[in-house]
Amino acid sequence: MRTMTRLSIGVFALGALPLLGCTDTKDGPPSAGEATNISSYELRIQLPLCTLLNIGQVYYVASETAFYYCDGQRMRDLALSGAPQANWRVALRPAAVTDCPNGGTAILVGPDTNGDGSLSATEVVSTANVCNGKDGANGTNGTNGTNGKDARSFNSLVEVSDAPLSACPAGGTQLQVGIDDGRAGGIAGDGILQAGELDSTTNVCNGVDGANGADDSLSHGNANAFEATDAWGLGWDGFARPAAAWDVAAATCRAAGARLPTATELYRLNYASGSGLLGDGAAMLWTLLNQGATSHIEVRLSDGAVGTALNSGKTAFRCVWPGATFDQFTAGACNGPLGAECFSVNTQWNVDKVDRVSLPYSAALQECALAHATVPSARLLTEAVRAGLPNGSDNQQWTSAHEGYNSSGFLLGTLHWSGTNRNFDATYPNSASWDYYTAGYAHPFRCAGLKATPIANPSAPATAFTDPTSQLVGAESDAPGAGFMQAVADCRARAGHLPGQRDLGRLIVAGLPAGSGNWLWTSEAMYGSSASGPNTGAVRWLGVDRFFDDTYPTYATWLARSTTPSPYRCVWYPLDASAVAPDASSCSGGCFESTVTIGASSASLWADNADRPAASRATATSTCSALGGRLASFRDFAELIVAGLPNGSSSWLWTSSLARYELVHGVKWTGTAPAWSDAFNNQSTVLPDQSNSVNPYRCVWTNEIID
Repeated sequence: MRTMTRLSIGVFALGALPLLGCTDTKDGPPSAGEATNISSYELRIQLPLCTLLNIGQVYYVASETAFYYCDGQRMRDLALSGAPQANWRVALRPAAVTDCPNGGTAILVGPDTNGDGSLSATEVVSTANVCNGKDGANGTNGTNGTNGKDARSFNSLVEVSDAPLSACPAGGTQLQVGIDDGRAGGIAGDGILQAGELDSTTNVCNGVDGANGADDSLSHGNANAFEATDAWGLGWDGFARPAAAWDVAAATCRAAGARLPTATELYRLNYASGSGLLGDGAAMLWTLLNQGATSHIEVRLSDGAVGTALNSGKTAFRCVWPGATFDQFTAGACNGPLGAECFSVNTQWNVDKVDRVSLPYSAALQECALAHATVPSARLLTEAVRAGLPNGSDNQQWTSAHEGYNSSGFLLGTLHWSGTNRNFDATYPNSASWDYYTAGYAHPFRCAGLKATPIANPSAPATAFTDPTSQLVGAESDAPGAGFMQAVADCRARAGHLPGQRDLGRLIVAGLPAGSGNWLWTSEAMYGSSASGPNTGAVRWLGVDRFFDDTYPTYATWLARSTTPSPYRCVWYPLDASAVAPDASSCSGGCFESTVTIGASSASLWADNADRPAASRATATSTCSALGGRLASFRDFAELIVAGLPNGSSSWLWTSSLARYELVHGVKWTGTAPAWSDAFNNQSTVLPDQSNSVNPYRCVWTNEIID
């Protein structure tokens, strides 16, 4: 088939233009009367090419906190600081003669504070001018041409059609050119190129398709519309995908070699306070984080709002392609300022430098686990803050301290501080509090993880279950019912430990099998609404339950340590290959050692032989950390006292284990006490933890990696 192609060429000029801006879905100038926001990009290299088509457009580059405008040829710096807000606008108006003597265009930028869709003089905060050049001198007149002979003129015709396969095997275009003069029996001036009028034929052939080149993008071409790369190295769908049920969304991303994002990955791109890379979409978007078995967390890009939705409901989503994988919690995994995301606490641990978005505790645990990290204990977070952990928001931060319970449910310890606070005292109400860890309660948090890839403990049984992200190992079946101290001693004799509630929960979510539905001991000392004696947290689950969320009463409760025989599972923490015994001078009164060896592997715990002078719990925490150790926990004392820890002074000693509200668990013994039984008010108690509270304490060291 032949078709006639007509071409038109026009010239346009810039005049006074209406209020305009940029959107994230087109690069050309908006139509008259349109008012939109400044476009935001992560990197300058992502800016569109500057041409006459986008002259006057203004762009914000988040990685540089800088503004640029297009002058029709190249991007220019715009003298403006800060980040654009949702009401910022761009207007193009004729430039003043004093700025552009030959005319030009003024680019005005500022907030539309009164919301009238235009910029008044008082709203303009920055101006740039694109000036016309000065007219050049007239050229010399040319000589007159020779008069031509009178003749009838005929139009030139061009016909464009598909080239014949004999001339272009891979296809192409044929151009036929001639004069519509009626030669060789044709009809002159009829607008049809006939055979006798044809002067030339040219075939423009397609090349043979080459092999597909390698796609080095993160999504390998699977991103929706286009791939957007954020400053943390993650590749994103350029546009949100249509709303779908959660399992459909998750399967769609997996099929594209991607996954759904975490809540913080989405939140830090929000338009109101984040980078704004993905625009200001008002739809909620699915995340990877579940809230129980029937719901998942969702985040909105326009303002960073967080919510939950039933898995069966339809929600929009974006797939994300991680730029790198990590076996340790280092720069790419931590949350913080670009290039300095991690805060180093000691030789083993890194902590996020900036809060993660407010989430329920179970979702916070999931997000940290995806980064090869965990929600830190109150002891580790206290140690980090006193060491200079920055950017405290004074909002309550989750810790993993299972403090106790009251009639409404279980309580978790929270900490809060402002800026940097090396005098942080971790006491109520100055800087410590508590909250319920059920679905209706959410707080910001920091993740803490290891600087180096951990080594699984070879003392664990060959049949035990290993969490691949933490190298934490757990027994695959319950041990028969026993008393609390008997369970502590049995796990220690196997070179393992009775697990904390967080650690057992992490294994369950990772797939720890054969949940029996029985309440299992944990080592989490707890305190109830009244002095009801020594209690300990317990958990249960059935089969494999990756939706385990550690909430009362479905998954968690408390048991009386003194009377209740219960089954349990031992855990084995990864080993620190670089650990050595503390120097005797580091220990108070010399060092006490408790080592259990299984085969070629040993699990060692060293402790002060004598009490250290009375101090606040925060000071005790920092002192032990500075010596390369940690303040002893309730479980540490339970293991060490029955192993022969000497010089019990009959004084109440601090532990690092928080109790309900403003209380901390304390222990005491006399001399050596291998039969120590944890009797409440005699061998264990709860101690007031206020700004003026002081008690003696002991430091411990280990070759295991334990938070």
